[in-house]
Amino acid sequence: MHTARRAYRIAATSGFALVLSVASGGRAHAQDDVRYADEPTGGVHIPSAGLAGELDATTVTINPAGMSLLSGPQLALALDLAREAGSVRGGPGGGLYYAGSLGGGLLPKVGLGLSLEWLRAARAELSPDPGTPTRLTLSSSLPMGENAGLGFSWHHFYDEGGSLDALDTYDLGWTGRFGAHWAAGLVWRDIASPKVAGQSVQSRYEAELVSRPMGTDRLEFGVGGRIGQDDVDLRKGHAIDGWLKWSLRVARGVYLRGELGTESLHRVTTTATSTTDDFLRDYRISAGLEFSFGGLGTTAYGTMERNSDGDYGATGGTFVARLSPVQVPSVLPSSKRMERLDLSGGISQQRLTSVVAYLRNLADDEDVVGLFINLDGALAGWGSLHEIRNEIVNLRASGKKVFAFMV
Repeated sequence: MHTARRAYRIAATSGFALVLSVASGGRAHAQDDVRYADEPTGGVHIPSAGLAGELDATTVTINPAGMSLLSGPQLALALDLAREAGSVRGGPGGGLYYAGSLGGGLLPKVGLGLSLEWLRAARAELSPDPGTPTRLTLSSSLPMGENAGLGFSWHHFYDEGGSLDALDTYDLGWTGRFGAHWAAGLVWRDIASPKVAGQSVQSRYEAELVSRPMGTDRLEFGVGGRIGQDDVDLRKGHAIDGWLKWSLRVARGVYLRGELGTESLHRVTTTATSTTDDFLRDYRISAGLEFSFGGLGTTAYGTMERNSDGDYGATGGTFVARLSPVQVPSVLPSSKRMERLDLSGGISQQRLTSVVAYLRNLADDEDVVGLFINLDGALAGWGSLHEIRNEIVNLRASGKKVFAFMV
């Protein structure tokens, strides 16, 4: 009797478990370990920060060659916050950045940069586990002519007990400007393909083309791409990423900036009996507003992207603050003023580009009522002088007074 009842209870329990298993659609797979293979050596993700164009201190880590084209020392602070659950890539954290230069004149202008970043990627979703490292970056650049530069970065990681501790990686970059309308940049990341947790980190090759259709900061957009060295498949799009970036001046001192990016994700699924991998296509869009206060600017972004469940939604935000001697028109009202432009000695192509951009900004600046031009032995070709003359004519057409003095 007792034996029969015991057999009945076992059968009933087994049958109930079978019903639950069928009703749940095989949820035993929920225990599968799903991770995304990511290059753990990347830094803080900063939306719309490019390889070329108008750069700031963050170029220390993004493209070190850009330091050769900066106008004076630059400082920047960046904070990238992302939701831990469901994140499928690295990038969150914070960083401090400095870029400057030495030399100039008779000596070559050598760019020097330093950054310190605290990286906090979603460890439960990524492979290998990136840990919680701190990344130190030292960068240097050399000019290549008047409007181009070549740069090199050394990154060192600190993470006691982590897979990245004491790791060194290296990047090489180039950037160039072609007049007031075009710029381009190239970067080779992780040149030596270091090993992290026994896995090789593939080198990546990045390229970007930037355009300013009007020759000013009123509108700027850039298109770029990245390919991996090892897993690339041009036919299937594996290890191929791309992005479109834009900046639009919507009012004095106010800029709308954004980035639309697509990335190839390498998903690794581990079950009790096997490990499989496949590739997915991910999309992310970031948009934000920048407010300029002269030499100080602040930008706040919001980001939407696909998470590991395949859903799309808000995943985080980014805050960036910059400080530089370059006086961008401020969102704050100011009194009317006269500007002064000194033209002396030989006018190089880089100096010509700077003068043209300066005159165009004056034409758009409502607080500028006029310009004093001081000519002291300026030397330039007919083409350069003609271009400066045309910008002065346009400046006068905008209603500004122009006064010229010869010494």
